[in-house]
Amino acid sequence: MEWQLRQVLLAVPNGHLHIPILVALLAALLVAIVVPITRTHAGADAPSQIEAELRTAEAVSSVLRLQAESISGMMAPTTASTSTLAEQSNPASVLIPQPLLSAVARLASRGVLGGGDQESLRVPLSGKAIAFTLHENGLSARQTTPYETVGDALTGAGIKLGAFDKVSPPADSVLTAGMHVYIDYATKVRFVLGDDDEQIDTQATTVGGVLAEHGIRVFEDDIVFPALSAKVRPGMLISLTMIRDIVVNEDEPILFRTISRYDNSIDLGDRVVSQEGTIGVSRRSYTVHMINGREVTRKYLSAETIAPTNEIVLLGTKVDAGVAPALAAIEGECASYMTVWSTYYTAISAGGNGITATGTTVYKGIIATDPTVIPLGTRMFVPGYGYGIAADTGGGVKGAHIDLGYGANDVYDWGSKYIQICILN
Repeated sequence: MEWQLRQVLLAVPNGHLHIPILVALLAALLVAIVVPITRTHAGADAPSQIEAELRTAEAVSSVLRLQAESISGMMAPTTASTSTLAEQSNPASVLIPQPLLSAVARLASRGVLGGGDQESLRVPLSGKAIAFTLHENGLSARQTTPYETVGDALTGAGIKLGAFDKVSPPADSVLTAGMHVYIDYATKVRFVLGDDDEQIDTQATTVGGVLAEHGIRVFEDDIVFPALSAKVRPGMLISLTMIRDIVVNEDEPILFRTISRYDNSIDLGDRVVSQEGTIGVSRRSYTVHMINGREVTRKYLSAETIAPTNEIVLLGTKVDAGVAPALAAIEGECASYMTVWSTYYTAISAGGNGITATGTTVYKGIIATDPTVIPLGTRMFVPGYGYGIAADTGGGVKGAHIDLGYGANDVYDWGSKYIQICILN
């Protein structure tokens, strides 16, 4: 009988391959029926669902391959002239590729090859089961789930979607009986940019689409390999070299000055800013050539100065009429009046060697001034202090400011304040 069956199959072109196909299909059908029943009766101590699926997948793959190899080996031609050594040693490997066996085993282990009358592998949470058709990796299969949304149903079936995987209808859609759910898994490619080398997912079909999908802008001088129009293949290497010429400015700040001006329309002691100051900039510009974000060369381009805007402050000099009588006794001697800010100092408080700018020692009557406002040698009368002469200067004495000198044995009780002084003839 065996000899007659062999002769019949050999008489048909590729006849020796038909039996392995038939056996493989019968084995798949048997496993699809047995697996759901076995898993339905699993006890509380059974392995987790994922471990069970993996073990079942391996078992199904082994059964299919052993059945195919056994029958194919039995029916293979006895002469070596009609096939290669590899085909004789394992004809089922040519007939049923391992990836196909793995895919069938994986689907069988999840119970998706069963008919519509098979029980779900999961216990319905709501007491109802929804049947739908799942399409993935070119295969279609029936599924039954207790979950009411597409996303929950896929999760319940052990399917984990990545950020770039697509499912239609969307994951938040309500699952209805008879619905067809399609999964389009992302393609994984390797992307290299400078020192960065990573694996990324994509739904794009071209290299340019991959970069655009991940928000990477390509400029004219950039180098992309393969070309932007190249078709995407799983596991392909995409490299990008970014080449940029940018203008870089190096700025140094220029501080503004404060200019004080006296205004007799403003009350004595008041200070009004009439113009805000702004900081200026000394700028040098360069053209910088960069590759993948790193500076390669730098070329001087230009320089410019943006001048600061000085601050202008108005100092009030207006005094009440009651102040004037303090100078009435020497009114005939006054060439002019001036409102100034007054302070006091001694040789000790001033530091140094106690010698004034004009070579004298410090004693009462010596007044330090800003020579650009009150020249040295100017005689004046200061109410509450008496007569004095501008005979000294000081680093802190600027503008309309006088510093009243006192000797070591003088009694002084002067407080800093604005006063009106008499500039003598």
